[in-house]
Amino acid sequence: MIKKRTLPDDLLIYLGYLKKNLRAQIIDDILPQLPATIINQYNTGDATVYGNIEKDLYYPEQQQQSQPQQQQQQPEEKEQQHEQQQQQQRKAKRPSDPVEGPSQKRQQVDDESNDDSGTDYDVFLDNKNMLKLRKKSKTYIYLHPHQYKTSPNKPRIDADDITTLNKFVDIVLSEHHAFQASSIANQIYQVNMGEQDSNSCLDDFPGTKMFLKSVLEEKMDDFPKFMWMNGYEGCTEEELEMNKMMRYILTDFHLNCMIKAGDKTTNERTPFCEHFIPIFKAFSGVTRLMDFVWCEKGLMNNRLLSLCLPKPMNFRSLLDGIGTSLKDKVERLLIESSGNDDGHTEEDTLKQISNTINSLGVDLRNYKLASYDTFLKRQIFGIHFIDEKMTLTSTCLVTPARYAFIEVRSARIPTSYEERWDWAKVIELLLKLKRDLMDQEGVTELLKQEQNGFVKVARTVKDTVKGDVKKAMTDAM
Repeated sequence: MIKKRTLPDDLLIYLGYLKKNLRAQIIDDILPQLPATIINQYNTGDATVYGNIEKDLYYPEQQQQSQPQQQQQQPEEKEQQHEQQQQQQRKAKRPSDPVEGPSQKRQQVDDESNDDSGTDYDVFLDNKNMLKLRKKSKTYIYLHPHQYKTSPNKPRIDADDITTLNKFVDIVLSEHHAFQASSIANQIYQVNMGEQDSNSCLDDFPGTKMFLKSVLEEKMDDFPKFMWMNGYEGCTEEELEMNKMMRYILTDFHLNCMIKAGDKTTNERTPFCEHFIPIFKAFSGVTRLMDFVWCEKGLMNNRLLSLCLPKPMNFRSLLDGIGTSLKDKVERLLIESSGNDDGHTEEDTLKQISNTINSLGVDLRNYKLASYDTFLKRQIFGIHFIDEKMTLTSTCLVTPARYAFIEVRSARIPTSYEERWDWAKVIELLLKLKRDLMDQEGVTELLKQEQNGFVKVARTVKDTVKGDVKKAMTDAM
């Protein structure tokens, strides 16, 4: 049985788009090889009828199976003879030289590898909505204009792992994930991305935004003097605090610009220590919302959680940084550095999901008598630093037996003066984190009052969850 190839509705429109707007000569080469029905639809621009097209469009190897056996099988000798004839024709086109030097031999090989005569195209759309073209032994990939493209250097997780974790975790790190997640997680993600696009948190502090713009407009040599002499007048108390934090961050940035050698090290720790840690050192020193410990630190919440399970489990996991809330001494921000974006990134993403869920699980057990509705506001934050980009995530409970791991913000940390305008997204991320950490302090205060009976609750965490989270975590392990 011949298997039909899936043909999305926009194939013909896309081919026309390439031909009309990109003037791709390759489309002119593709079309003669396609069935007549597709050519007619393409020429007329009619993209409404697809039944006949799908009937005619098959995989080349399966088309061969449907043909008579004598046409399907071609003698190997015939192919070799055809190739020899092509080589002779190509040689005949070149002027003969008495001595053939290495450069001429190299040119001959290049000409032969680039020659496309006597070959057919194979063009199809796969299930990821990409246009692939195969010619000889090479494959060329063309993304559809509206094909979703994940930004580089961000947390990434394998599709099989998502399927496994989807039993009780919504993972939303991209638009693609959002469509697969619950409506609650999807809504949270869309709000986060909308705020990020509009620099929402930075716009809430106009004095800080104006000061940042003024600093970034200065020449590199004038950075320090301008920063420390401006940004004071006409600012609110919060804006003055944020401006102070920016002065420390951008002063360190100015120093990095001065000593930058031009080479980007592949060592994971160097950019983490030089570019990432100073930002959160300034954040901690100015806001006084949390303290940090750095480099290969074990998570206390993992050890506490292992004591709560019916069978002891080994949750040994070392993190690159941990931010502990000064209000309740709880690990509230978990940091992981992956260095370059490679296979190590997926492992670290899985580790972040596990560690943040475990930390939230400890809170869930500590506030069993608090209001379930209040606990839904509890969040554990994570930052994943990959190459020069950091991604802020939050982990929360969305149903009695379901967690959500959702992207909140992402920003690229500038490492040179030419990249300085990227600081807008970095500062906006810090302002968002500051606001959410302050909200969590309010949630902590209310949970403590409810846990100790000073505030009446309609339904407790214990009564609502009824061990579903504990059972799900045990089954998954």
